[in-house]
Amino acid sequence: VISYAISTALKSKIFDKVIVSTDSKKIKKLAEKYGADVPFIRPTILSNSKAITLDVIKHGLNFFLKNKIKFNFCCCIYPATPFLKEKHLLKAFNILNKKEKINYVFAASEIDYSVDRMFQIKKNYIYEIFNKKQKKKLINKKFFRDIGQFYFGKSKNFLEKKDILNNNSIPIIFKKTEAIDINTLDDWKFSELIKKAKTLKRLKR
Repeated sequence: VISYAISTALKSKIFDKVIVSTDSKKIKKLAEKYGADVPFIRPTILSNSKAITLDVIKHGLNFFLKNKIKFNFCCCIYPATPFLKEKHLLKAFNILNKKEKINYVFAASEIDYSVDRMFQIKKNYIYEIFNKKQKKKLINKKFFRDIGQFYFGKSKNFLEKKDILNNNSIPIIFKKTEAIDINTLDDWKFSELIKKAKTLKRLKR
């Protein structure tokens, strides 16, 4: 699945380097096969489920700074993003170039259900739910979510670990069929179905 992300980054032709950060020799070999560079092995402390994305990016940028290589911009592309396209990255890069005060551009999608109907469950029972006052404020409002595709920004902001989701960030809205964050086998199976459907649609044309 990482081949999609690498291929998209290379096809966009906006990057001086396409780097894969990993602690795995297997992924290193695969990444290099598909055209990416793997100039360092990511430390174990940054390679577990508790690792923070901003720390991983900062580690990569610091590697190059130590080697006297400085980048003005940096884009973190998640490895499981088969629906990310070059046009998304180009749009993000153009926004960053035109709007000086923008820290980051990232991928988002509209939540297609009413937020006021959400609740949490504890021991099979509802234990937290919006009250009437909260629901009244939420009705008819649109909400969006970060879909974990990419984060594009100025390198200095990543190095300073500025929050990505802030008032100086701009989201690019993805279609629902593009907004799939693959974390589970079910996500992958669903992605395969969408890919097949899109292929059939193209063939019918």
